[in-house]
Amino acid sequence: MRVVITGGPGAGKTALLQELERRGFATVEDTPRAIIRSRRAAGLSARPSPLEFGEQWLRRDIELYERNAGEKPTFFERGVLDALAMVADAAPERETELRARARDYPYHPVVFVLPPWEEIYATDDERDHSFAHAVRVSESIVTWYQSCGYEVAPVPRLTVAGRCDHVLSALARLPARVSRPFSVRRARTTDAEAAVDVVRRSIVEVCTADHRGDAETLARWLANKTAQNFATWFESDENHCVVVEAERRVLGVGALKRSGEVSLLYLAPDAKGRGMGKAVHAALEEQARVWGLRELTLDSTERACPFYERLGYRSAGGAGTRFDVMRVYPYVKTLW
Repeated sequence: MRVVITGGPGAGKTALLQELERRGFATVEDTPRAIIRSRRAAGLSARPSPLEFGEQWLRRDIELYERNAGEKPTFFERGVLDALAMVADAAPERETELRARARDYPYHPVVFVLPPWEEIYATDDERDHSFAHAVRVSESIVTWYQSCGYEVAPVPRLTVAGRCDHVLSALARLPARVSRPFSVRRARTTDAEAAVDVVRRSIVEVCTADHRGDAETLARWLANKTAQNFATWFESDENHCVVVEAERRVLGVGALKRSGEVSLLYLAPDAKGRGMGKAVHAALEEQARVWGLRELTLDSTERACPFYERLGYRSAGGAGTRFDVMRVYPYVKTLW
Protein backbone atom coordinates (compact mmCIF):
# COMPACT_ATOMS: atom_id res chain seq x y z
CA MET A 1 0.00 0.00 0.00
CA ARG A 2 1.65 3.20 -1.20
CA VAL A 3 0.78 6.26 0.89
CA VAL A 4 1.79 9.79 -0.12
CA ILE A 5 2.87 12.52 2.28
CA THR A 6 2.99 15.75 0.29
CA GLY A 7 2.84 19.54 0.59
CA GLY A 8 5.02 22.53 -0.12
CA PRO A 9 8.69 22.87 0.85
CA GLY A 10 9.57 23.23 4.53
CA ALA A 11 6.27 21.97 5.93
CA GLY A 12 7.81 19.11 7.92
CA LYS A 13 7.48 16.19 5.50
CA THR A 14 11.02 14.87 5.99
CA ALA A 15 10.75 14.96 9.78
CA LEU A 16 7.45 13.08 9.62
CA LEU A 17 8.92 10.42 7.29
CA GLN A 18 11.88 10.00 9.65
CA GLU A 19 9.51 9.44 12.59
CA LEU A 20 7.51 6.90 10.58
CA GLU A 21 10.76 5.10 9.73
CA ARG A 22 11.80 5.17 13.40
CA ARG A 23 8.54 3.41 14.22
CA GLY A 24 9.31 0.63 11.78
CA PHE A 25 7.47 1.70 8.63
CA ALA A 26 8.97 1.61 5.15
CA THR A 27 9.59 5.09 3.72
CA VAL A 28 10.81 6.54 0.42
CA GLU A 29 13.00 9.64 0.39
CA ASP A 30 12.08 12.86 -1.39
CA THR A 31 13.47 12.68 -4.93
CA PRO A 32 13.98 16.42 -5.64
CA ARG A 33 16.33 16.75 -2.66
CA ALA A 34 18.29 13.71 -3.86
CA ILE A 35 18.58 15.24 -7.35
CA ILE A 36 19.84 18.55 -5.96
CA ARG A 37 22.42 16.80 -3.79
CA SER A 38 23.72 14.69 -6.67
CA ARG A 39 23.96 17.70 -9.01
CA ARG A 40 25.87 19.75 -6.45
CA ALA A 41 28.22 16.84 -5.77
CA ALA A 42 28.94 16.75 -9.51
CA GLY A 43 29.72 20.49 -9.56
CA LEU A 44 26.49 21.41 -11.39
CA SER A 45 23.86 24.02 -10.61
CA ALA A 46 21.28 22.92 -8.04
CA ARG A 47 18.51 22.63 -10.60
CA PRO A 48 18.27 22.29 -14.37
CA SER A 49 15.33 23.87 -16.23
CA PRO A 50 11.91 23.17 -14.64
CA LEU A 51 10.94 20.77 -17.44
CA GLU A 52 14.20 18.83 -17.26
CA PHE A 53 14.02 18.75 -13.48
CA GLY A 54 10.43 17.49 -13.60
CA GLU A 55 11.23 14.78 -16.16
CA GLN A 56 14.23 13.58 -14.13
CA TRP A 57 12.09 13.54 -10.98
CA LEU A 58 9.39 11.60 -12.82
CA ARG A 59 11.78 8.91 -14.07
CA ARG A 60 13.20 8.33 -10.61
CA ASP A 61 9.82 8.26 -8.90
CA ILE A 62 8.42 5.75 -11.38
CA GLU A 63 11.37 3.49 -10.51
CA LEU A 64 10.72 3.98 -6.79
CA TYR A 65 7.02 3.34 -7.29
CA GLU A 66 7.67 0.03 -9.03
CA ARG A 67 10.22 -1.07 -6.41
CA ASN A 68 7.92 -0.41 -3.47
CA ALA A 69 4.80 -2.56 -3.67
CA GLY A 70 3.05 -4.74 -1.13
CA GLU A 71 0.15 -4.83 1.30
CA LYS A 72 1.98 -3.15 4.17
CA PRO A 73 2.10 0.68 4.10
CA THR A 74 5.05 2.37 2.42
CA PHE A 75 5.15 6.12 2.97
CA PHE A 76 6.40 8.28 0.09
CA GLU A 77 7.68 11.82 0.58
CA ARG A 78 5.85 13.08 -2.49
CA GLY A 79 5.47 10.77 -5.47
CA VAL A 80 4.84 10.26 -9.17
CA LEU A 81 1.85 12.62 -9.19
CA ASP A 82 3.92 15.45 -7.71
CA ALA A 83 6.47 14.96 -10.50
CA LEU A 84 3.70 14.91 -13.11
CA ALA A 85 2.38 18.17 -11.67
CA MET A 86 5.78 19.83 -12.13
CA VAL A 87 6.03 18.64 -15.72
CA ALA A 88 2.47 19.85 -16.40
CA ASP A 89 3.34 23.27 -14.95
CA ALA A 90 6.41 23.49 -17.20
CA ALA A 91 4.62 22.09 -20.28
CA PRO A 92 0.88 22.92 -19.93
CA GLU A 93 0.14 21.67 -23.44
CA ARG A 94 0.81 18.14 -22.10
CA GLU A 95 -1.65 18.33 -19.21
CA THR A 96 -4.16 15.85 -20.67
CA GLU A 97 -1.46 13.29 -21.39
CA LEU A 98 0.04 13.71 -17.92
CA ARG A 99 -3.31 13.30 -16.14
CA ALA A 100 -3.83 10.09 -18.08
CA ARG A 101 -0.40 8.86 -16.94
CA ALA A 102 -1.36 9.56 -13.33
CA ARG A 103 -3.94 6.77 -13.54
CA ASP A 104 -1.13 4.29 -14.24
CA TYR A 105 0.42 4.94 -10.80
CA PRO A 106 -2.37 4.79 -8.21
CA TYR A 107 -1.59 5.47 -4.57
CA HIS A 108 -3.83 5.17 -1.54
CA PRO A 109 -6.89 7.34 -2.40
CA VAL A 110 -6.32 9.60 0.61
CA VAL A 111 -3.22 11.78 0.34
CA PHE A 112 -1.83 13.40 3.49
CA VAL A 113 -0.88 17.05 3.00
CA LEU A 114 1.26 19.07 5.38
CA PRO A 115 0.11 22.70 5.06
CA PRO A 116 2.54 25.63 4.95
CA TRP A 117 3.85 26.49 8.44
CA GLU A 118 5.85 29.70 8.60
CA GLU A 119 7.07 29.12 12.16
CA ILE A 120 9.07 26.04 11.14
CA TYR A 121 9.98 27.12 7.62
CA ALA A 122 13.73 27.47 7.04
CA THR A 123 15.99 27.56 4.00
CA ASP A 124 19.03 25.34 3.56
CA ASP A 125 21.40 24.12 0.84
CA GLU A 126 18.58 22.25 -0.89
CA ARG A 127 15.68 24.60 -0.10
CA ASP A 128 16.36 28.14 -1.28
CA HIS A 129 12.87 29.46 -2.05
CA SER A 130 10.80 31.96 -0.07
CA PHE A 131 7.91 30.98 2.18
CA ALA A 132 5.52 32.61 -0.29
CA HIS A 133 6.78 30.18 -2.92
CA ALA A 134 6.12 27.29 -0.53
CA VAL A 135 2.52 28.47 -0.10
CA ARG A 136 1.99 28.61 -3.87
CA VAL A 137 3.44 25.12 -4.34
CA SER A 138 1.21 23.74 -1.59
CA GLU A 139 -1.93 25.24 -3.10
CA SER A 140 -1.13 23.99 -6.59
CA ILE A 141 -0.32 20.43 -5.49
CA VAL A 142 -3.57 20.19 -3.50
CA THR A 143 -5.49 21.24 -6.61
CA TRP A 144 -3.59 18.73 -8.75
CA TYR A 145 -4.30 15.77 -6.46
CA GLN A 146 -7.97 16.72 -6.14
CA SER A 147 -8.31 17.09 -9.89
CA CYS A 148 -6.84 13.59 -10.27
CA GLY A 149 -9.57 12.18 -8.03
CA TYR A 150 -7.75 11.93 -4.70
CA GLU A 151 -9.08 12.96 -1.32
CA VAL A 152 -6.74 15.40 0.39
CA ALA A 153 -6.34 15.07 4.18
CA PRO A 154 -4.57 18.00 5.88
CA VAL A 155 -2.19 17.03 8.70
CA PRO A 156 -2.53 19.39 11.71
CA ARG A 157 0.34 21.56 12.90
CA LEU A 158 1.49 19.37 15.80
CA THR A 159 4.76 17.98 17.12
CA VAL A 160 6.44 15.47 14.83
CA ALA A 161 5.25 12.61 17.05
CA GLY A 162 1.74 14.09 17.13
CA ARG A 163 1.63 14.32 13.34
CA CYS A 164 2.82 10.73 13.08
CA ASP A 165 0.11 9.57 15.47
CA HIS A 166 -2.48 11.51 13.46
CA VAL A 167 -1.48 9.97 10.13
CA LEU A 168 -1.38 6.42 11.48
CA SER A 169 -4.70 6.82 13.28
CA ALA A 170 -6.37 8.28 10.18
CA LEU A 171 -4.92 5.58 7.95
CA ALA A 172 -6.17 2.83 10.25
CA ARG A 173 -9.73 4.12 9.81
CA LEU A 174 -9.53 4.24 6.02
CA PRO A 175 -10.09 1.35 3.60
CA ALA A 176 -7.07 0.57 1.40
CA ARG A 177 -9.07 0.81 -1.81
CA VAL A 178 -7.64 1.81 -5.18
CA SER A 179 -7.59 5.35 -6.39
CA ARG A 180 -10.80 6.64 -7.96
CA PRO A 181 -10.39 6.47 -11.72
CA PHE A 182 -11.50 9.95 -12.71
CA SER A 183 -9.86 13.31 -13.27
CA VAL A 184 -10.90 16.96 -13.45
CA ARG A 185 -9.45 19.23 -16.12
CA ARG A 186 -10.11 22.56 -17.84
CA ALA A 187 -13.01 22.34 -20.28
CA ARG A 188 -12.30 22.67 -24.01
CA THR A 189 -14.68 23.73 -26.75
CA THR A 190 -14.56 20.16 -28.07
CA ASP A 191 -16.20 19.07 -24.78
CA ALA A 192 -19.29 21.18 -25.42
CA GLU A 193 -21.57 18.50 -26.87
CA ALA A 194 -20.70 15.93 -24.21
CA ALA A 195 -21.09 18.53 -21.43
CA VAL A 196 -24.49 19.61 -22.73
CA ASP A 197 -25.62 15.99 -22.80
CA VAL A 198 -24.56 15.57 -19.15
CA VAL A 199 -26.41 18.72 -18.06
CA ARG A 200 -29.61 17.98 -19.97
CA ARG A 201 -29.75 14.39 -18.71
CA SER A 202 -29.11 15.53 -15.16
CA ILE A 203 -31.89 18.12 -15.30
CA VAL A 204 -34.42 15.74 -16.86
CA GLU A 205 -33.58 12.59 -14.88
CA VAL A 206 -32.23 13.80 -11.54
CA CYS A 207 -33.93 17.14 -10.89
CA THR A 208 -37.47 15.77 -10.99
CA ALA A 209 -38.32 17.27 -7.58
CA ASP A 210 -37.51 20.68 -9.03
CA HIS A 211 -39.22 20.67 -12.45
CA ARG A 212 -42.00 18.29 -11.27
CA GLY A 213 -42.34 16.87 -14.72
CA ASP A 214 -43.76 20.15 -16.02
CA ALA A 215 -43.06 20.32 -19.75
CA GLU A 216 -42.98 24.12 -19.94
CA THR A 217 -40.57 24.39 -16.99
CA LEU A 218 -38.27 21.81 -18.56
CA ALA A 219 -38.33 23.57 -21.91
CA ARG A 220 -37.41 26.92 -20.34
CA TRP A 221 -34.70 25.38 -18.13
CA LEU A 222 -33.11 23.57 -21.06
CA ALA A 223 -33.45 26.42 -23.57
CA ASN A 224 -29.91 27.78 -23.20
CA LYS A 225 -28.28 24.37 -22.70
CA THR A 226 -26.87 24.12 -26.22
CA ALA A 227 -23.47 23.05 -27.51
CA GLN A 228 -22.95 26.48 -29.07
CA ASN A 229 -23.59 28.26 -25.77
CA PHE A 230 -21.36 25.89 -23.84
CA ALA A 231 -18.51 26.33 -26.32
CA THR A 232 -18.83 30.10 -25.91
CA TRP A 233 -18.80 29.83 -22.11
CA PHE A 234 -15.79 27.51 -22.21
CA GLU A 235 -13.83 29.99 -24.37
CA SER A 236 -14.67 33.12 -22.39
CA ASP A 237 -12.03 34.63 -20.11
CA GLU A 238 -14.89 35.59 -17.79
CA ASN A 239 -15.48 31.94 -16.91
CA HIS A 240 -13.43 29.09 -15.53
CA CYS A 241 -15.02 25.86 -16.75
CA VAL A 242 -13.96 22.31 -15.92
CA VAL A 243 -15.12 18.81 -16.74
CA VAL A 244 -14.71 15.54 -14.88
CA GLU A 245 -14.01 12.50 -17.01
CA ALA A 246 -13.53 8.78 -16.54
CA GLU A 247 -12.61 6.23 -19.17
CA ARG A 248 -12.54 9.07 -21.72
CA ARG A 249 -16.17 10.02 -20.99
CA VAL A 250 -17.23 13.44 -19.73
CA LEU A 251 -19.38 12.76 -16.66
CA GLY A 252 -19.69 16.20 -15.13
CA VAL A 253 -19.19 19.89 -15.72
CA GLY A 254 -18.68 22.97 -13.55
CA ALA A 255 -18.40 26.68 -14.28
CA LEU A 256 -17.31 29.68 -12.21
CA LYS A 257 -17.79 33.31 -13.20
CA ARG A 258 -15.23 35.97 -12.29
CA SER A 259 -17.94 37.52 -10.15
CA GLY A 260 -17.72 34.47 -7.88
CA GLU A 261 -20.95 32.84 -9.03
CA VAL A 262 -20.87 29.07 -9.51
CA SER A 263 -23.12 29.01 -12.56
CA LEU A 264 -22.92 25.29 -13.39
CA LEU A 265 -22.27 22.10 -11.44
CA TYR A 266 -23.91 19.02 -12.88
CA LEU A 267 -23.07 15.32 -13.00
CA ALA A 268 -24.41 12.59 -15.26
CA PRO A 269 -27.10 10.47 -13.53
CA ASP A 270 -24.76 7.45 -13.44
CA ALA A 271 -21.90 9.45 -11.87
CA LYS A 272 -23.49 10.14 -8.49
CA GLY A 273 -21.87 8.99 -5.26
CA ARG A 274 -18.30 8.73 -6.56
CA GLY A 275 -16.87 12.00 -5.25
CA MET A 276 -16.92 13.69 -8.64
CA GLY A 277 -19.10 16.62 -7.63
CA LYS A 278 -16.81 17.41 -4.71
CA ALA A 279 -13.76 17.23 -6.99
CA VAL A 280 -15.34 19.57 -9.57
CA HIS A 281 -16.22 22.07 -6.87
CA ALA A 282 -12.68 21.88 -5.42
CA ALA A 283 -11.29 22.86 -8.83
CA LEU A 284 -13.67 25.83 -9.05
CA GLU A 285 -12.88 26.93 -5.51
CA GLU A 286 -9.16 26.81 -6.19
CA GLN A 287 -9.62 29.06 -9.24
CA ALA A 288 -11.65 31.46 -7.10
CA ARG A 289 -8.68 31.74 -4.75
CA VAL A 290 -6.36 32.33 -7.71
CA TRP A 291 -8.64 35.21 -8.77
CA GLY A 292 -8.55 36.58 -5.24
CA LEU A 293 -12.28 36.14 -4.63
CA ARG A 294 -13.48 36.37 -1.06
CA GLU A 295 -16.63 34.30 -1.50
CA LEU A 296 -18.59 32.04 -3.81
CA THR A 297 -22.30 32.37 -4.51
CA LEU A 298 -24.83 30.16 -6.22
CA ASP A 299 -28.53 29.37 -6.56
CA SER A 300 -29.21 25.76 -5.59
CA THR A 301 -32.01 23.47 -6.57
CA GLU A 302 -33.89 21.89 -3.68
CA ARG A 303 -32.22 18.53 -4.26
CA ALA A 304 -28.68 19.96 -4.18
CA CYS A 305 -28.98 22.00 -0.96
CA PRO A 306 -27.53 19.29 1.34
CA PHE A 307 -24.56 18.83 -1.01
CA TYR A 308 -23.63 22.51 -0.91
CA GLU A 309 -24.13 22.73 2.84
CA ARG A 310 -21.62 19.88 3.27
CA LEU A 311 -19.16 21.94 1.23
CA GLY A 312 -19.43 24.85 3.67
CA TYR A 313 -22.11 27.01 2.06
CA ARG A 314 -24.68 28.83 4.16
CA SER A 315 -28.08 30.22 3.26
CA ALA A 316 -28.01 33.73 1.82
CA GLY A 317 -31.74 34.43 2.00
CA GLY A 318 -35.16 33.00 1.41
CA ALA A 319 -36.09 30.78 -1.51
CA GLY A 320 -36.94 32.38 -4.81
CA THR A 321 -38.77 31.08 -7.85
CA ARG A 322 -37.67 30.38 -11.39
CA PHE A 323 -39.79 29.50 -14.41
CA ASP A 324 -42.88 30.03 -12.19
CA VAL A 325 -42.59 26.49 -10.80
CA MET A 326 -39.06 25.88 -9.51
CA ARG A 327 -37.83 27.04 -6.15
CA VAL A 328 -34.18 28.09 -5.94
CA TYR A 329 -32.14 28.68 -2.81
CA PRO A 330 -29.35 31.31 -2.64
CA TYR A 331 -26.14 30.23 -0.93
CA VAL A 332 -22.77 31.81 -0.14
CA LYS A 333 -19.43 30.40 0.96
CA THR A 334 -16.76 32.58 2.52
CA LEU A 335 -13.25 31.73 1.32
CA TRP A 336 -11.20 34.07 3.50
